[in-house]
Amino acid sequence: MIEVNTYGEGTDVVLLHGCPVPPESLQVIRERLQKSYRVVVPNLLGIGLDLVESLAPIEEALLAHGVEQAALVGHSLGAYRALQLANSGTISVTKLIGLGPVAVFPDERLAQYTELADAIEADAIDIVAVALSLWYPEPFLEANPQIEEMVRRWFAEMGDQVVIDTLRVEVYGPDLHPVLQDTDLPVYLRVGELDAGTPPAWAQAIAAELPDVRLDIVPGVGHFLHDEDREPTLSAIEAFLAGE
Repeated sequence: MIEVNTYGEGTDVVLLHGCPVPPESLQVIRERLQKSYRVVVPNLLGIGLDLVESLAPIEEALLAHGVEQAALVGHSLGAYRALQLANSGTISVTKLIGLGPVAVFPDERLAQYTELADAIEADAIDIVAVALSLWYPEPFLEANPQIEEMVRRWFAEMGDQVVIDTLRVEVYGPDLHPVLQDTDLPVYLRVGELDAGTPPAWAQAIAAELPDVRLDIVPGVGHFLHDEDREPTLSAIEAFLAGE
């Protein structure tokens, strides 16, 4: 079964990280929310299934930890999974927050991921450098050299195979846009203006399909809003969960 950790007490908030990055990538969000909620964090790395097949194991793991009703906070691929969970009906979802959200990976991006997986396997690419270029604006990286050290540690701890499996398998899933109009709950989407990993146009397309949605595009910020735009992003998450 998927590993799940819980933190704090209160109503449930499920925190869904992107891949291929570890749950640690959302630590600052978890530490803030656990003061007021029970934060439930499944480890989604290395599931080894596509986005359709991986939904059932996630639901099973959450139910095993007593999650029957929850708000969802997802980042990147975690936001995709949050949208899936909201529409599956297995868990009663009260609110949904998507940071750098995605409802489908376009064919051109999937082709790029396949090429990256091949290059990693052939030891012909610095995948960390590629990831950093998609996730963070260059000025932020220059001002915060610890970010590259952190991401290199993540990738070293995960190992190449987890990254390859994510790029070749776990990013493939159906287009969720046709079912978004049935997502009958409040949704908050937040994306960085400079996000090359999940561009603002993707978030705008998702917002156009949702009946109850708020979308914020944050100027001058990339994919990891909770690093670059930490306090405003954390405050916005708290406010939305509190119904403000």
